[in-house]
Amino acid sequence: MKNYNLIVNSFEVPDHIQGDRKVFYIFARNGNEDLGSLFGKTIKNSAFVEMLNVGLNERGNGIGSALLNRFVQEAKENGARDIRATIGSLDIPKLEEFYRKNNFEIDDEYATMRL
Repeated sequence: MKNYNLIVNSFEVPDHIQGDRKVFYIFARNGNEDLGSLFGKTIKNSAFVEMLNVGLNERGNGIGSALLNRFVQEAKENGARDIRATIGSLDIPKLEEFYRKNNFEIDDEYATMRL
């Protein structure tokens, strides 16, 4: 397993664009090597995983879970009561398994975690 650091970049979206919204980019890096990333957002009391990506050679090493757990932490700190990720039309059993392993409930379209 590689050592890696999680780097969090976030910014609030100005009210005139869309109020009560914050955007997060979380990266897993080993030196200059990108191992994975998560893009998510909070809107009012909800959070959304927009994109979660871990390199093919890095999967199974806990990087995706580390990225997701860090986003859960950030979402809680920003007042989110739930987190949702769209999985609907993808029909990827490993994706559903990943979210279940990370304490999300699965329905036809979403993986959801209540905070």
